[in-house]
Amino acid sequence: MNELEKARKIFELSYLFKQDNRNHCGKEEQMMHREMMILHWMQYCHREGYVKMNDIADNFHITPAAVSQIMRSFEKKGWVERIVLDHDRRSVHMKVTEEAICLMEKTEAYVHQRLAEFLKYLGEEDSDALIRIMEKATSYGKIL
Repeated sequence: MNELEKARKIFELSYLFKQDNRNHCGKEEQMMHREMMILHWMQYCHREGYVKMNDIADNFHITPAAVSQIMRSFEKKGWVERIVLDHDRRSVHMKVTEEAICLMEKTEAYVHQRLAEFLKYLGEEDSDALIRIMEKATSYGKIL
């Protein structure tokens, strides 16, 4: 298999792997990875318990308009609430709700369970090889 064929095969297999995992997600897994990343950062990376929308944009390198759209979606789902501070009425602050925290915990537990099942299926030798390859793959961008 030449390099181009290998690249295509990896692309195809990664797509199939993602689709297969998506098909196995039950109703309990209702939060996507990027949603969890944002909510987790908001919840655990700020001591105040709330965060300015501009800080979210800066941290994730996205536009303020994109943050507004994401936060509106989160508000509709009941995952965040807007906070108006007496000392800073001009800035919009967002706070993660208890409902979102519970859902994040359930989703995280589900993902960990699925990963444990997957690693058991692979076996110790293949699991170790996968970890080694993934570690090497993540360092690839650093050498460019």
